[in-house]
Amino acid sequence: MILKRSFQPRKVVTYVWRELILAVAFGTLVFVANVLMGIKEVTLPFGVLSLLGAALAIFLAFRNSASFARWGEAAQLWSGIANQCRILARLAVTFVDSHAHSPGYKPDAAAAFKKDLAYRLMAWPHALRGQLRDTPVEDDLRPLLTLADYVAVNQAHSKPNVVSLLLGRQIYQGMAAGILQGFDSFQMEGALAQLSNLQAGCERIKSIPLPRQYDYFTRMFVRVK
Repeated sequence: MILKRSFQPRKVVTYVWRELILAVAFGTLVFVANVLMGIKEVTLPFGVLSLLGAALAIFLAFRNSASFARWGEAAQLWSGIANQCRILARLAVTFVDSHAHSPGYKPDAAAAFKKDLAYRLMAWPHALRGQLRDTPVEDDLRPLLTLADYVAVNQAHSKPNVVSLLLGRQIYQGMAAGILQGFDSFQMEGALAQLSNLQAGCERIKSIPLPRQYDYFTRMFVRVK
């Protein structure tokens, strides 16, 4: 999907203005030396330029393809996170409500269970975002967690893992209290495990970059070209 029909070069210039200035300055220098001053030593044969162009095309094609593949994978992971959060929240609501006819059912405890789980689920993507971007998320987490949970998450090295642990404990506390029954925990644990798998995919994209030589040689060929 293309977001806009028109392309705005000014947005690209903000990223490559240094390279553009260097290229224009170097090209002007070569033109002045070759045409105006008659210095022929600065010229290169066409064969060298065509060879560099072919090498540059290969490296740029690989880099563009790899970058778009990473971007697409990241988009799929994020949509999977949103979907799994919806699934787990829906399972919590439907499972808890389905036991309303059971003896000993406590409406207040059931409502608190659903609310706490939903708020922790909302806190989980914020915790993951902060870990991936190395940005503070305390202001986003504070309204969603109890004081004890907030302190535990804020002090942890891996905040999303602690939120996942809190969710897992809440599921089995719900089983022990009778809020959840039967095989409810197995299905909810499956959705929670899928969130952990998606988290691992996001961490892999962050911690395993593209090989450095593809960036180095691409920049070198662009500058020489």
